[in-house]
Amino acid sequence: MLPALLSAVGVATGWVLLSLTVLRTDPRRTLRRVREAFGARARAVARASAELLAADPRHHARLRRRLHARQLRLSEAALMIEGWSAEPGALPAGWSGPALRRRLLRRISRSTPRPRRPRRWPRTYRVTLPGATPGPPARYP
Repeated sequence: MLPALLSAVGVATGWVLLSLTVLRTDPRRTLRRVREAFGARARAVARASAELLAADPRHHARLRRRLHARQLRLSEAALMIEGWSAEPGALPAGWSGPALRRRLLRRISRSTPRPRRPRRWPRTYRVTLPGATPGPPARYP
């Protein structure tokens, strides 16, 4: 019984020493890497969306599956950022997890292309339902 107990204590001591020296993780560096992965996965989602829009309708099912898989990977990276932002020392002083989330979403929304608006919107818009009395048109600024 005593040799088994001593060997278990030796293995546990070795594991603690390894985890404190060699296997130590730096939360700030890990969070930075996960943020970079999030950016890369967001670009992959944008590329997959563009491919789906430009593709032949015969290939839509395959491209939809690819887009869905890339969206899942993006959400996994977002969850990893949430987890690592809760680690002590991962965020700079004065930052919080929600502030990091807002900053990431702002950056992603700025980097995604926006659809172009028509050059001129109609000034009035009239809807006539069957059986309804048409009223004055709605005015939009």
